Amino acid sequence: MSIRIVDSEEEFSALKLAWQELYDSNANHSPYQSWDWNHTWWKHFGAPGRLRLFLAEEEGRLIGIAPFQLVPRFYGWPLTHLAFIARKRSDYLDFIIRPGMEAVFFQQLFAHLREIGAEWRLLELRDIPGTSTNLPHLLREGIRVFPALSFEAGENCVTIPLAPTWGDVLVKSCTLVRSPSRAAWAMFAKTSITRRFLRTVRTFASMALAPCYLE
Repeated sequence: MSIRIVDSEEEFSALKLAWQELYDSNANHSPYQSWDWNHTWWKHFGAPGRLRLFLAEEEGRLIGIAPFQLVPRFYGWPLTHLAFIARKRSDYLDFIIRPGMEAVFFQQLFAHLREIGAEWRLLELRDIPGTSTNLPHLLREGIRVFPALSFEAGENCVTIPLAPTWGDVLVKSCTLVRSPSRAAWAMFAKTSITRRFLRTVRTFASMALAPCYLE
């Protein structure tokens, strides 16, 4: 198995059929792992020169994809690192891997990342679903390769409870919010279905892996 890096939008576009076939074979897939979502996200939000798609291939067959980008800052610090390309405005981020090949994929990927470590200092993996079958392999191989690992097992979902009717919403919302937006609320109520959202804790795994201890 070999690792190849795709760093141009032209190559990204050419991956559509192979990506879709791999995506369809993977039980972890959600719309956020599809070629359509990632390519569209990159088209509108990606920065030139930062695309880093790591492809694992064996005898011309696509085995796995690590859909990464280079990010220049980490929580405000000037720390160039690798992260999922759709890490903003997306949920349920994950690797796309052919079933049964997870362990060898992460072994080869992490070995390759160590070889090119001068380009990045941190691997930030956010919002991987807790139900992902990739997680055990990711953690096992990550611990073996990277001396520094930070892991967060849960994350609060940014939703709030809504009243059952639009009239209740307008009555209960504060004046500062209600007054300038009453017309907008009324228009929205006519064209949308009212739903009650509950504040929940989604089970996501977010982690950071570093190839060396940061000084």
